[in-house]
Amino acid sequence: SIVPWNIIIRTVKYSSKKSKTADVETDIQVEIKSLNDNGEGVGYHRHYHLGVAKTLPGEEVIIRYLPQQPRKNRIQLRQILRKSPLRIEPPCPYFNHCGGCQLQHVFYPTQLEFKKIWIEQLLNNHPELRHVQVKEVLPMPGESHYRCKTQFPFQQKDQAVVYGLYQQGTHEITPIDHCLVESRDANRVLEIVRKWPEISRSRSIMNNHIPVAWDMWWWERVNSPIR
Repeated sequence: SIVPWNIIIRTVKYSSKKSKTADVETDIQVEIKSLNDNGEGVGYHRHYHLGVAKTLPGEEVIIRYLPQQPRKNRIQLRQILRKSPLRIEPPCPYFNHCGGCQLQHVFYPTQLEFKKIWIEQLLNNHPELRHVQVKEVLPMPGESHYRCKTQFPFQQKDQAVVYGLYQQGTHEITPIDHCLVESRDANRVLEIVRKWPEISRSRSIMNNHIPVAWDMWWWERVNSPIR
């Protein structure tokens, strides 16, 4: 097995003591010790348990703590000082800014190992299920375009409609032209939706008017069937 248990499961004891770090924007050097079930690297600073997106166990990183930001966006990765041998260059050009997926910076077989360990950890949390043996996670026929659930939010920016996926922990959208994880049919829908403002020339779509958007989706669905 490429991924040892101890980089996923870790017991943390929390302290009730407060630190000045909690109130001040600051840069912190952290060693990533494990990986949580959100796909975030987990590091520790004083009594804090820190989840750092797009990092891997064994990496030494510098993060910026932003106490005034919403909870999900208080930790930002600034620099990777020491990289994990598991790390690869993500095949997706949007990965570093997009929150649509979490593990493209590791090989696909390693992603499957992480997922198996997460399931084992969940079962281990319930004594009556600890005896259940988890088999290897079956890979998809291809390493891309396998996701069957799709959500492409859109919003208006500078008189233009932007479509894509939310950035990690925010409601800011990363504009994308094609998603390597979503199915090819889902990407075709994205192409159709992107044409709405051009076809309708309607302010209601520009203002996220759902009924008109729904009608236009069906109009395009009938005239440009997904194959």
